[in-house]
Amino acid sequence: MFGIGRISKKVTLWTVIGAVPMIALVLLRGNVGTDTPIYISIIEVYRDNPIDPPQLFEPLFELVLINISLLPIPSWAVLALVSLSTTVLFIRGWIRIEPTLVIFTGVYAQFFVDMTMNGIRYGLAFALIVFGSRFLLEKKMYFFWTFVLAATFVQVSSALLAVLLYFLHEQRWRTVFYTIALVGLVGMSFSDRLLIKIVAYQLEHIPSGLSGLMPLTAIWLTLGVWITDTNARRQATLKIIGLAAISIAFYLLAQVTYAGLRFLQLTLFLSALTFACHLKGSHIRMRHRTAILLIAIGLFLGVMKLRHYSESIDGAQAQFIPYKFYWEDYQ
Repeated sequence: MFGIGRISKKVTLWTVIGAVPMIALVLLRGNVGTDTPIYISIIEVYRDNPIDPPQLFEPLFELVLINISLLPIPSWAVLALVSLSTTVLFIRGWIRIEPTLVIFTGVYAQFFVDMTMNGIRYGLAFALIVFGSRFLLEKKMYFFWTFVLAATFVQVSSALLAVLLYFLHEQRWRTVFYTIALVGLVGMSFSDRLLIKIVAYQLEHIPSGLSGLMPLTAIWLTLGVWITDTNARRQATLKIIGLAAISIAFYLLAQVTYAGLRFLQLTLFLSALTFACHLKGSHIRMRHRTAILLIAIGLFLGVMKLRHYSESIDGAQAQFIPYKFYWEDYQ
């Protein structure tokens, strides 16, 4: 569908049409995904304690879940509405910062399923960052940081995504002060949750010395394509070097803690978003060869990600296989 859009000069229309089947699978899913049963049970807890609900997540995400849970709809529909919100923000945000949707195609293939069917907290938070990136390009910093703050109160790690994006795009030292202020705010607001996260990551075992090699390879492939395009690499040297350095640092971290793997995935998302913002902000058009390579890499990595989702680990049920519609699970 994306190819048809490129030929017919209606990229947005045909790309969105092409995304409809996957969006339908997300909205009509049953008990699919590792975290889905957890979210369903938490929604039931919120409904049983509407006056004094337990504090289990970041406050804005809790507020979203609690308010949607007040609607007279099944619990699976509550998650579907959150996923729908993520989808709208995600696609709309990419359209505003990258009308050609070349980079979006690869990001969609790699991240969309996990953002909307499993890690819905980080999915909604990252979608808010993508949507807010247009204000970074338009130099409307108040609106950009408002979206960053909202995303942080949905899922904490999105603050790191936003700060790194801002630093790489603006390349200003005052970002350091923003970083210190934001880290301080997040630390004070979520000290208990951060401590739980740190302990949880310490208990996680790193599978092997090759942990993180796939996202690291994906990042370097993206950067390799970027730097070989003579148009796209203009005024982008520091951005590319910065992303390469960040990816290496997080890969080394992944050898000692599971948190490094999460940060590598964040860096992969950051690389694509920084690339898109650079093209839009500098009014640059990438070469056709670059577009084809990016789409091929994105689709290949997306297929590998889906293969990973469909595999069982130590005999446990796979994350998304077998797929079930909501009417098969919730009668």
